[in-house]
Amino acid sequence: MKKKIHTFLPAAVVISVFASATASQAAITVSVVGDGTGYDLFGASGAAALTNEANSYRSTGVTKTFDVGTVDNIYGTDGVFMFGNGTNIGNGQPFSMSTQVGASWATFSAGANWTSVATEAAQGPMDDPTQPISAAVSDFGGVGFATGAASGSGGAWGEILEISFNSFAPQKFRIGLIAGTQGSSNGRWDPTGLRITDGSGGIYASVASLENAGTGGDGDPSRYAPNWVFFDVDLGGATSGTFGIEGQKRLNTQGPSLTGLTFDVIPEPSSAALFGLGFAGLLLRRRRA
Repeated sequence: MKKKIHTFLPAAVVISVFASATASQAAITVSVVGDGTGYDLFGASGAAALTNEANSYRSTGVTKTFDVGTVDNIYGTDGVFMFGNGTNIGNGQPFSMSTQVGASWATFSAGANWTSVATEAAQGPMDDPTQPISAAVSDFGGVGFATGAASGSGGAWGEILEISFNSFAPQKFRIGLIAGTQGSSNGRWDPTGLRITDGSGGIYASVASLENAGTGGDGDPSRYAPNWVFFDVDLGGATSGTFGIEGQKRLNTQGPSLTGLTFDVIPEPSSAALFGLGFAGLLLRRRRA
């Protein structure tokens, strides 16, 4: 009679295999930050505009409501992607009219409904991510913006941008989407909504009912205050992903715009903290025994 031979894998190997399987089946999740109404950081005239978070997103002198990770009162500590290169340009400019600083793990490309970088692409000193960060408040400089010629009438959605992440991407990070004309177009490119998709029709998270930022005239700081929308991304163990950034049309004749994006990494629990929790649990089990 033959004896049955039982083979046992070491615990470490079993854990490793389980972790690998979990990672391969991980689901990427994206969630809206806040209640969907608190981050239309709308501009204001006069002294009130000097403390506006959108106008002063790189100023350490203005408190940032949705700063995360390295809390330094700066949006985009871990990466900034802006349209425009510091010069005034006309309509019809190609997608390459953009500036990226940091977030090297993110690659940007034109979305399905991309058209061009439009006018008013001059970045002010506080808007330009290539310039040093300071405690100064906004200079009201206009930032370049992209337009997506979405088909259909007002309310239609169109993909402006695509973002691909590689294996160096942090597992959790906050994306800040800056929308708004910030120029003389009087808000006709301002989207009424922004959302993140999986690039294949699936919607991760969406925000609607955005205000129109282009209400002021020349010299009025409020016209340079775009809407801001923040999304938290959790890759859930995935080592890559491609997301679509879509805007909802405000008018029948104009596509939605996107000024830029900021990235702030959400820190993972430290290994020391995890070890401490595990050790405490082990002691508790021993005491119960």
